[in-house]
Amino acid sequence: MPRSTQDILATLPAERFRIGDFVIDATTREFTGKDGSTGRISLKALDVLLSLAAQQGKVVARQQLLESIWPDTMPSDEVVTQAVAQLRRAFNDGRPAEYIETIAKHGYRLIPDVTWLVELPVEPAGTVLPARRFSRPLVVALAAASVSVVALAGGWWLMRDGDGDRASLAMPAASAADTGYTRLTSRPGSELWPSLSPDGAMVVYSMYENSDRSAALMLQTTASVQPRALTHPEPGERHTLAAWSPDGREIAFVRTLHGKDCRLMRIAASGGDAIEIMPCPSGPRRIAWNPHGDRLIMGDGALVEIDATNGTMHPLQYARDDDAQDLSPAYSPDGRWIVFQRGVSRSDLWRIPAGGGAAERLTQLETNLYGFTWTPDGNAIVLSHLAGHQLQLSRLELPGLELHDLGVADVAYPHAALKSAALVFVANVAAPSRLYRARIPQGSESTPADPPERMFASTGDDLTPSISADGRRIAFLSNRSGSTRLWWAELDRPESLRPVDGITPRMRQAPAWSADGNRLLVVAETDDGERLHEISLPSTRITPLPQPAEGAAIHAAYLPAPDELLVTIDHGSGQQTAIRYDARATPWRPLARFEGAGFAFVDPQRQRLVFTRRDTWGVWESGLDLNDPAPVDDLMQRDADLPIVPTGTPYNQGRRIVAWPGGSAILGSDTGCGLRWIRMPRAAEDGPCIETRSGTVSAAAFDPARGDLYYTYSYLSEYHEDIGWMPLPAAPQTGRNHP
Repeated sequence: MPRSTQDILATLPAERFRIGDFVIDATTREFTGKDGSTGRISLKALDVLLSLAAQQGKVVARQQLLESIWPDTMPSDEVVTQAVAQLRRAFNDGRPAEYIETIAKHGYRLIPDVTWLVELPVEPAGTVLPARRFSRPLVVALAAASVSVVALAGGWWLMRDGDGDRASLAMPAASAADTGYTRLTSRPGSELWPSLSPDGAMVVYSMYENSDRSAALMLQTTASVQPRALTHPEPGERHTLAAWSPDGREIAFVRTLHGKDCRLMRIAASGGDAIEIMPCPSGPRRIAWNPHGDRLIMGDGALVEIDATNGTMHPLQYARDDDAQDLSPAYSPDGRWIVFQRGVSRSDLWRIPAGGGAAERLTQLETNLYGFTWTPDGNAIVLSHLAGHQLQLSRLELPGLELHDLGVADVAYPHAALKSAALVFVANVAAPSRLYRARIPQGSESTPADPPERMFASTGDDLTPSISADGRRIAFLSNRSGSTRLWWAELDRPESLRPVDGITPRMRQAPAWSADGNRLLVVAETDDGERLHEISLPSTRITPLPQPAEGAAIHAAYLPAPDELLVTIDHGSGQQTAIRYDARATPWRPLARFEGAGFAFVDPQRQRLVFTRRDTWGVWESGLDLNDPAPVDDLMQRDADLPIVPTGTPYNQGRRIVAWPGGSAILGSDTGCGLRWIRMPRAAEDGPCIETRSGTVSAAAFDPARGDLYYTYSYLSEYHEDIGWMPLPAAPQTGRNHP
């Protein structure tokens, strides 16, 4: 008895498959081209196509097609001719044929490879999925498609028409050894914050324009076509942190204007006008949808849900300390769990039940996290984190909490589709960071006499410069020798530059000099975790210092009083405190503290302490005793309620602050000036422009002896982050356990 079309469909590896530039849905008989155009073929034409696909590359005789597709009838050869003609029209197949080749007096051959877009079942953890049985020709076709998919230049995407209910796209999991990935974008500039649609068919991301510092949401396929702009921002407006709704019909995102005015928005995936949900509770934060698609979830210290229609906030009920900084929550695919990041610079992943309850720590990394995503089956989490001094992509298995290195380096912000074994991320091709020196004009001078001078040039990245108080020496971090090391030199003898061996410094903040310029304080990695060290020069003797009882030291500075240190402590939950210690006691005895510090340093000329806060714009000062800290400058523009520092959050504003004989200064920016010297508190007019091109400062230091500014700068025009894609990597058989 001949099989019905439904019987045939039941044997297919997937309901959808790709042939060349087209995706075919076998259940609806629709063709979708790379430009989004759609068409439909007849049942018999579909059966002919499936017969050709089952024997791709081989000649299928006309008689075989007649007998298998029109059994127990007496059709003429014309029915095959008409079916093939319909397929060629759907493929826009020209002459010479690119899709279906006619073999004279014999039959037809399908030319392109067939890629079956296999849906990955999403089941609760621990569920054993029943095996599917395929006919042998289709199993061969599926195996061939699995081998060829990574080699395709992005040929697996489907141009969506916005219905959101199409069958899902999936790829077979890659082994740990298969670590190659495809770059979906390659334009100059930055593409960030990628998010895959639930079926894995589309990716939305933010494309930055350096000319006006704006960012638009773009929809992209992996075919060789240009992306489509989903939003059209005004100059200075950024649309970022996009997240697909579970049904694929909508995209939520964050809109900011000049890094300040922040709104949560939603827009149809098919395009149209964006709708405001609510003002951001604070600054821009990553958002995700709950499994029902009616609320957004975000973290801003505590975790909250937001009604996607009216913006009503609903705090999640779970156990947490008041000072815990919980960020970037995401529901598991089955809706049972919420995983989130706790902490900022020394972070880990934690988990709570979706209904609330106790928080469970999943990792013991205590490092910078750069995004994470659930796998579609809910059995693992893929995360990007700082390992040593390189970003590493890892897979955390649940349960068991085994963390496996996936062998993919220098990528960030991974995102997996809800129902598809595919992964996108930012391929982190950042601009080089170079060390420059510029003379700061004094008196009546308004502009530097000479352009900035590059210092200690190399092919590596230079970061966090620090100048001794007497102007004799410089220290900075650089990977010029391959790994990141601490380097130092006598400023009058550039040829004296050399590394400090035997220490692996952390890159968060600059090393700090003693008053005599003969010692450095550096936070470095050890077998026991991060620890504060003192380095004596020129011998480069390294002395580990005691670990403060309150938490981990992330930065320190010498105070004028002998044996006193100012240390910024991370309590392990994201909150930071600047503490003045008596280092003669064992353990160190805290003398005073400044809660919520983001950055703290000593202004030796004025005998003052300078602070920024992690989550608030502005600069504070106090005496050396840390009593009565008072605000100095709110760091807002005079003519608008916008920060003078071009960054989305105030966390890194302290990297731009330097002490100089007249007080403190910050390196701000404005229209036409990428780096401007601004005294604090601000005078009637801002200071000179140091850099006319837009860029990013990682840190700066001032040489009071010569009046020179040293800073590390990355030009925005040289940023080239791209969006990468790969099949979702499976875990290797061995790994390390983080209970």
